[in-house]
Formats: sequence, C-alpha cells, structure tokens
Amino acid sequence: MTEQSVRDALRSVVDPCSIATGAPINILDMGLVRGVEVRDGVAVVGLRLTHPFCMQAANIADRIREVVAAGTGLAATVDIDVADEWWPDMIAPEARRRLRSIRP
Repeated sequence: MTEQSVRDALRSVVDPCSIATGAPINILDMGLVRGVEVRDGVAVVGLRLTHPFCMQAANIADRIREVVAAGTGLAATVDIDVADEWWPDMIAPEARRRLRSIRP
C-alpha cells in the first residue's frame, strides 16, 4: 500500500466541527493532516487539530484507524501534535468556496 492509498481512505474522515456548518469537509481538505507515511506495513498519520483542546480528537483518531484499515488493510497510528497550529487558510480552496457559498 502506498501513501496515496492511505490519503484516499482519509478522504472519508469528515471533520466533526465542519458538519455543523452545513458543509462537511474531510480532514485532508480541512488541512488537518500534516503528513502520511507508510513504515514497515503501518500507516503513520500526522494530525493537527483546529483547537488544542478539541473534544473530538479521540473520535477523529479512531475513525482514521478504522478507514485506513478498511481501505488499505494497514494498521494505522495517529500522531496528534497539539502544538501545531491550524488556521482557516489551511482549508483547500474548493472546500473554502463551498463553505463560503453556504456561510458567506
């Protein structure tokens, strides 16, 4: 399995807070994934949070492990870096346009 296949699986993980906006955005398009590596048959996903005290962090990590296993057959570890700041300009341009069309 490749890093791209892991990224493809991650597209099904939606940022829980974006659901409330009416424009659900996956964690890749939100800019929450810092990096993906496949090492010794394990997918290592680096994750930043929209807020250091994100109440959904454990749920997001669990969902990442689930979708990576289902989509690639690989076990996954999730490295959450609470010191790595997230900013709204990290949202992918197409996702930002979709969000702005709903919430100007």
